[in-house]
Amino acid sequence: MKNKMKSMVLVFFVSVLAAGSLMFTSAKPASAEEPIIIGVPVSLGYPPGREALQAVNMAVEEINAKGGVSVGTIKRPFKVEFTDTRDTSPGVPVSDALLAYEKLILNKKPHILIAGAGRSEVMLAAMDLLSKYKIVEINTLALSPVLEKRVQENFEKY
Repeated sequence: MKNKMKSMVLVFFVSVLAAGSLMFTSAKPASAEEPIIIGVPVSLGYPPGREALQAVNMAVEEINAKGGVSVGTIKRPFKVEFTDTRDTSPGVPVSDALLAYEKLILNKKPHILIAGAGRSEVMLAAMDLLSKYKIVEINTLALSPVLEKRVQENFEKY
C-alpha cells in the first residue's frame, strides 16, 4: 500500500510539472492569494479512487507546508477540490459520473484534474467534456488502449 501511495504521489508531482506550462500561460496575473486548484474526480467507493485522493492531498499538504510553488517570483499554494463520481458503484450510469465531472469543473474551476474515472467508458465519455471546457486531466485510474488511440487520432481535440 505504501509503495502504491508513493507511486501515486510521484505521478502527481510529474503531472503537475508536465502541466505547469499549460496552467501558467494565462494572461491573468497571479497573486499569492490565488491557489492553483487541482480537481480530483474519483469514485470514493473504489479503493484506488480513495487512495488517489489521499495521495493528492498528501502531496499538496507537503508542498503547501513549504510555501507552495513558485510561479515566476510569486509563491502560490495548491488547493484540492474533489467530487465523488460514483462511477465504479454498481448501477451508476455514465451520465451520472459525467454530471459530477461537469459540476466540479463549473463550480470549483480547477486548473487541472488528477486521478479521474476508474471505468474506461466513463473516461472515454469524459474526454469530450474535458475538451469542451479545455481542461487537462492526468488520469491515473482508467486503463484502456482506446483512450490512447483516441488521443492519437485527434490530438488537437484531446
